[in-house]
Amino acid sequence: QILKDAFQFADGALLDHISTLGVPECWSGSTATICFINKKKLVCANVGDSRAVLGRNGKAVELTQDHRPLSSSKCGRSEIERINTSGGWVVQGRVCGILGVSRAFGDYEFKGGRKELLKDLCASSDKQALRSSMEFPPVVATPDFFEINLLENDEFVILASDGIWDTMNSAQAVTFVSSALNQNPAISMDDIAAALVERAI
Repeated sequence: QILKDAFQFADGALLDHISTLGVPECWSGSTATICFINKKKLVCANVGDSRAVLGRNGKAVELTQDHRPLSSSKCGRSEIERINTSGGWVVQGRVCGILGVSRAFGDYEFKGGRKELLKDLCASSDKQALRSSMEFPPVVATPDFFEINLLENDEFVILASDGIWDTMNSAQAVTFVSSALNQNPAISMDDIAAALVERAI
């Protein structure tokens, strides 16, 4: 509950700020993934398509699920159902045909400004908008939570945004980091992170 409240507080503070800005700044938004680690457990919370992946004995263990409204995944189908229930809709994997993530901080037009967005989309003769209510925000900042018991062969955790995950899958990223550690066990995590970004670019 503490983490959920913290995510909601951060979202509210960001919405208060960006709602005072003009276009296009008021449409800003972001994803987040956080991890808490102690000697026995790892707890993750996420909003959006930033992802946490555990390197366990050279294998990838995904600690989070991407919040993208895509019918190709169980999480995506659940997000589509939630969006439809809110009075929104999904077109080609995008909320209201616009946003590629279904949970995020900010994105005022899908929250406090959703009625104005609906009005604009109706004025453009968007057929889905004409049939929708946007009664509730289709994009939310409510995190999902994941907990895992740590084992002796757990090596590292990768936390990254879609800039990484749009160019490689979780297994490829873990293999990349494992290879860098095998080649130089003294390499810093900063250097590995920079190399991972370069690989994605």
